[in-house]
Amino acid sequence: MKFDHSIKNIIDSISNTHGDTFFHEITRSLGANVKADFCFIGRINPEHTHCRTISIFAHGQHVNNFEYDLLDTPCAEVTSAGIDVYPENVAQTFNKDIMLKDIMLKDMGIEAYVGTTLKNSENKVLGLVVAMYHNKISDPEEIHDLYSLFSGRIAAEIDSHEKSLELKLANENLEEKVIERTRHLEEATQQLIEQEKFASLGILVAGIAHEINTPVGVSLTGISHFQYMLEQLQTSHQSNELQAHQLDNFLSGAEELTQSIHISLERAVSLIKNFKQVAVDHSNVESAQFMLHD
Repeated sequence: MKFDHSIKNIIDSISNTHGDTFFHEITRSLGANVKADFCFIGRINPEHTHCRTISIFAHGQHVNNFEYDLLDTPCAEVTSAGIDVYPENVAQTFNKDIMLKDIMLKDMGIEAYVGTTLKNSENKVLGLVVAMYHNKISDPEEIHDLYSLFSGRIAAEIDSHEKSLELKLANENLEEKVIERTRHLEEATQQLIEQEKFASLGILVAGIAHEINTPVGVSLTGISHFQYMLEQLQTSHQSNELQAHQLDNFLSGAEELTQSIHISLERAVSLIKNFKQVAVDHSNVESAQFMLHD
């Protein structure tokens, strides 16, 4: 492996790349330049017990990511020691049930392993970058140096990518809150509008009720007086004391009362019709006009 040439190739490949594109490109370039059978970047949980791969380049192509426990794996040694190099016999060294997506290192035929930690600016371990081989390797130190050289750039991209995702999520949550609060405000505004409409309608009803009381009261008074006149007429008739002028007075008074009652009741009917129209159309923004006084 020509070290300087490899550095240039990797730098050229990741130039102007970010996020997932960067991760896929650097695993491909790192794996190709050190001729690794497997190259992957893993994100480690805060307790350093679990790893989730971000990008895997295996046998010349990218494959699906997976998760695995770190216990009793060379990756656990990387997270604690920083860098771990096994130029041969790595499967025999870790001869317990070492699982990578339910596939043991031995079954994968892994002979050699090189890994280094990925730390952010606060020296916190974020993950690791790993190269694995089916055959033993003769230049593990050069591979280790190359991976170590780019570990800072990978860690910075992980940190930046996760902060971007957090910011995006925060913005989405903020947008959802704004939408929700806007909806609540619109509902509250609509409720206030409805309350104002009903309050206005209540005032209108009270006014109309007051106005209706006048013609209805006049009608009731007229009917009561008519009943009194009728009783007087009946008394005179039953006692055989009914005179012509009494009958004339009754007929004249009855005519005046019926006209007065008729006018009053027509006025009441008109007010009730106007009120019914307003009640039916109370949700309409168009105003209705009617007279409350002659």
